[in-house]
Amino acid sequence: MGTGCSKGVDVEDGDKKPIRSPTPPQVHSDSYDADDEVDINEYKGYNGGIIEEEVEEDVIEELDLSQYPPRIPPAKKKSEIFNASDYIAWQQRAITSKNYGTPNEYSTLVRYLTDGAETTLQKLRSIFTWITIQDCTSIDDGIIPDFTSPSGYLAALKKDTGSYPDLFKRLCLYVVGDDKSEEWKLIDSDTKSSINVDKKLTYENDDFYFLSDPEKLIYSHFPDDQLWQLLDKPIEKSDFESQAFIKRHFFKLGLSIKSHSEAHIDCDDGTVCIQFALPMNKELSFAYKLYSLQGSAEKSEDMLKQYVIQQVINKIISFEIFFPKSGKYLLEIFSANEHIQTEKNSQSNSDEYFMNQICAYLISCSKASKITEPLPQSSSTKGFGPGIDVIRKQLKPITHTSGVIVTQDGQVEIKFQMEGGMMDFAHYLKSNKYNKEDLKKYVIHRKVDDEVIFSINLPESGDYAFDIFGEKVDEGNALPHLCSYLIRCENNDVKQEPFPVVANGLYGIVNPKVMKDREIKAEVSDPAVIANSGEVNLNFEAGKPTSFVASLEMQDGEKISNFDEYVFIENIDGKTKFSAALPKPGYYKLGVYAKDPGIIGNVPNIYNYVISCDKEKDDCQKFPIPFRDWQEGCQLLEPRYGFLPLNEDVNFSLIVPNAKDVVVVRPESDDGERWTRLIPDSDGVWNCTANTGNKPGDLQVAAVFNEGEYQCLLKYTVADEETSNALRQQNRQVLTMTEENDEELKNKERILEQEKEEEEKRKRELALAAEEEEKKAQQEELLAKKALDEAKKAEMQELDAAAKMEAEDKLRLAKQQALERTHSRIRKQLRVAIQNQNKRDIKEAMKEFKDNDVPDVDGDYGEAQELLYYLKIKKNLVQAIRSREIDPLQKALAALSKASIQHQRKLVLERTKAERILESLKNIEKLRHSIMKLDNKTIAEIKSYSAPPTEVHEVFKATYCILGYSKKSTEKWPDVLVLVGKLGRESLKRKINQHKIANTSMETVLQAEEILSRFSLNDIRDVSSGAAAFYVWVRGIIKEVKQKKEDEALMEDYDDQNEEDI
Repeated sequence: MGTGCSKGVDVEDGDKKPIRSPTPPQVHSDSYDADDEVDINEYKGYNGGIIEEEVEEDVIEELDLSQYPPRIPPAKKKSEIFNASDYIAWQQRAITSKNYGTPNEYSTLVRYLTDGAETTLQKLRSIFTWITIQDCTSIDDGIIPDFTSPSGYLAALKKDTGSYPDLFKRLCLYVVGDDKSEEWKLIDSDTKSSINVDKKLTYENDDFYFLSDPEKLIYSHFPDDQLWQLLDKPIEKSDFESQAFIKRHFFKLGLSIKSHSEAHIDCDDGTVCIQFALPMNKELSFAYKLYSLQGSAEKSEDMLKQYVIQQVINKIISFEIFFPKSGKYLLEIFSANEHIQTEKNSQSNSDEYFMNQICAYLISCSKASKITEPLPQSSSTKGFGPGIDVIRKQLKPITHTSGVIVTQDGQVEIKFQMEGGMMDFAHYLKSNKYNKEDLKKYVIHRKVDDEVIFSINLPESGDYAFDIFGEKVDEGNALPHLCSYLIRCENNDVKQEPFPVVANGLYGIVNPKVMKDREIKAEVSDPAVIANSGEVNLNFEAGKPTSFVASLEMQDGEKISNFDEYVFIENIDGKTKFSAALPKPGYYKLGVYAKDPGIIGNVPNIYNYVISCDKEKDDCQKFPIPFRDWQEGCQLLEPRYGFLPLNEDVNFSLIVPNAKDVVVVRPESDDGERWTRLIPDSDGVWNCTANTGNKPGDLQVAAVFNEGEYQCLLKYTVADEETSNALRQQNRQVLTMTEENDEELKNKERILEQEKEEEEKRKRELALAAEEEEKKAQQEELLAKKALDEAKKAEMQELDAAAKMEAEDKLRLAKQQALERTHSRIRKQLRVAIQNQNKRDIKEAMKEFKDNDVPDVDGDYGEAQELLYYLKIKKNLVQAIRSREIDPLQKALAALSKASIQHQRKLVLERTKAERILESLKNIEKLRHSIMKLDNKTIAEIKSYSAPPTEVHEVFKATYCILGYSKKSTEKWPDVLVLVGKLGRESLKRKINQHKIANTSMETVLQAEEILSRFSLNDIRDVSSGAAAFYVWVRGIIKEVKQKKEDEALMEDYDDQNEEDI
């Protein structure tokens, strides 16, 4: 900035007396209308409070500062004397003047710009705006550049002669001032902002440079004369060059520096935290870019976004940087007023697109940070912590207002108040160590009154990014990102358990429609329950008759264990009571299902509780099993455990409304007496003491209503003490997959492997024994041949009759022994082939057996024939299993049914597998037929959706995914409609009818499964019965392909030498 008049304006020249005209051609005021037609040339004869004569050039060049106030800091800030909204009329007057050309006299232009102005600031505002909006590039080339007229001066500026401050000074000399404060203000008229309007570059004034506060302007302007700094303590040029690189937008947004006032920062520990104070009355958003500098100042292509923690704490914005290695870095910081950016860029998804750079720092780092791993990547572009997006949705953070959460035990609970009404939420937990899908089960959320609570368990120590998405209920839009948190845990001993998985991670009300229709209310509003004693009791009220069902599940690592028999339902005094006994510590999901008792069909899930259990219930057992007639009003007082010991007197006490008779029916007993009647007391409680008998089995409590037959109400299990105790511990040994169980499974695998090795050893020993027998038989055959040769030799020598007879006897004996040895060898050879179950060896041994007329004294030949038939059945059965086709499976199973009981037992595993596969295939075939039978009305309903429910769109995404279509081809609903509307070979029904499970890859199945992971059948059926048919078909295909993969792995365990038969 030079020392020219553009430094400041305080015009009041007593030597220049204005010549006033009695009436102006047209009077303008603050209510000026931009659309009024104006002829600037009319102002040639009207001065309206300006100097009439054209100012001489020497007056412009020479300014005697002695006639003006001293150059000292202004007493008042800009905000105290100027509000842009008060000067809109004068700004608009200058903007509109562009439409009427540029006059040839300065005085005429100033007359027009200041017509009706009552203050100096009004006049200056109009002149400043006129200058800063001029586009000199559009000046006609025919205008001669000179400084004697406004049009000539603009032409000169086009030729890069003259300056905007000089033009501003010339115009200001025509203004008669009326401000008696005699105080200097700083104006820079050589600054303007360009904006793109309808693909045309247009200029606008920048208010920051009009009456700028000296302490702000000094960050960008350094005058030759220190007095023009207008500061109490003027700074040196070296200080100006070293101060922080702060741009005008920094001050326009009301920010101030809190930490680093210099542009260059030296960092010797690998960590820097830069802070700015935020204005109280504005909501700002921020972004940043961190570059590693190559050489002296060249930016690297890679930005280090994940090495910066941006968050707001108590109106302080901080950027905490962890440098992964030593070197030079450039940090650029951007910001914008959220209300302004929304108006300007409602169509843009990029924050940086409309944010302005506010500052930059050069950082020299001599030592890398102790934290060298990047932070997990969040979905936020505005740093960590709740910001403007949370405020817009009328959410109020209750527990965590800053962006970084530190936990020692690996557990975090984040609460928001929903001040604007109920909302739907989604969330993701992210880590550099885990896939985000694997972390889904470590986060849940629930709504309690007007609060939403997010519960997070960390699987281990480290840094995690937690993203929250949300939208008002029934908005129907995709859930936008609201905010992100950085969760840090440095405790290496942390290993929290996952929560039981539920759709969208939502506990509490999951089906508000059914709850509203049945007038159902949960007595406990918070679905998170702590069971300190290992048991919980939860109540529901229903305004209409309702059938309730419950499920109890536990997330045990990657597996889910079912404990439905540990939940008991009773209806007491109009309330439905759910009693749950928890057999081991951990997290449980208690799912509550309800429906109209008059409707047959699936029972929808309406509510989910998450139960935290630190200690299992003492002597925890299953409840007795209730039956259909255990109805409303029934209450079990005792016994409430499902296992009863043998031959023990047990007290039974229960309430059964409307019962005519109630009995205990024990298992068959030696004394033959099985029934014990219960007697009702005055309170309507049925009581008795019944002996359980001396034989194990089922003990039932039955009742008769309205002269009908006895109906079973409850079923208990009677067992001896040892079995009863074992059953009582079943939850630890069978139902849950503990480490002990895993070790037991490993032991079983080792035992099976040892047995397999022993079997192989036995087969090798049999083969060696057969080989020895073969050698022995060969030696005996050689001896027999030698005896024959001797006998023939004796016959040729014509010995006497006695010698000849002896030789014949030896010959007969030798032949007999040789034959017996041959038969023995063939039998042993067949026996070894049978033991090895090798089809080729068996066939060869049987042929030799038959060719040599070997007597089947031991039944070996018959056994071999049966074995061949068995191997054939086995081959066909295994091939059918591998083919996974209905017809081969049915034929193979039919053939197996004709085999011997012994061989059927040998193939029990294959038979079970084949029957299961056949049942699954038949089920898929039924599902396929259910789709083929869908009527045109149902298909038309699906086609009628212009914007379908999310559930419907996702189901068809999964359906076409199974059929081999790409994810992109179904991303938008109109594309799905095009596919659904195809006919002939490309029709959806034909595609499904011709679909082959063998052609469906595991990758396709996993993709389809992920698409449907958020929805249950009830979720789909609630919005579209037609989509439900496709949902069930896709689920069937997913199950079958995954099972097929498991079966293929199991089939690899067959011996290679039997591969030909299998």
